[in-house]
Amino acid sequence: MSAQAPENDPETGLPVGPRVDPAPGSPPTGMTLPGRYVELSPLDPARHGTTLWEGLLDRAHDRLWQYLPDGPFADRAAFDANLQRLCRSENPLFFAILDSDTRRALGWASLMRIKPQHRCVEVGYILYTLPCSAPGGRPRRCTCWLATSSRTSIIAATNGSVTRSTNHPGAPRFG
Repeated sequence: MSAQAPENDPETGLPVGPRVDPAPGSPPTGMTLPGRYVELSPLDPARHGTTLWEGLLDRAHDRLWQYLPDGPFADRAAFDANLQRLCRSENPLFFAILDSDTRRALGWASLMRIKPQHRCVEVGYILYTLPCSAPGGRPRRCTCWLATSSRTSIIAATNGSVTRSTNHPGAPRFG
């Protein structure tokens, strides 16, 4: 299929981008996505478990689990077992949110509902440790970074709306 497209849709007159290759995209892989404020790295219990656990120790942080299917955890062993489970998952695919300056794990996020046949993925299953959840906190930037900088061959979407395409040569570019 040609990557050339008319400037406007012939039926609606609305602006359109390049045509999308209808072949399925490649599923995302666990790669490191460096950024100015945060880096996303494949979630690794050995590298990230301690700082994540320390960020969640205060029982006041239990509210962070309100909308997640797991946690809070009674002890470190239960938390580590959950991290191991998350790391084995390919869909959702989990990333640690690291502070770019300190390399400290501040939370995690995932690419989920991965559908290469539709070139789409949802960003979700996000946990920020409470001290980093304050307004202006670095982890908040990760959701946009994960969606806009994903170097997979599928389109990243959040809450059902496309945020930006990937680097796949046939994929469209969205704002």
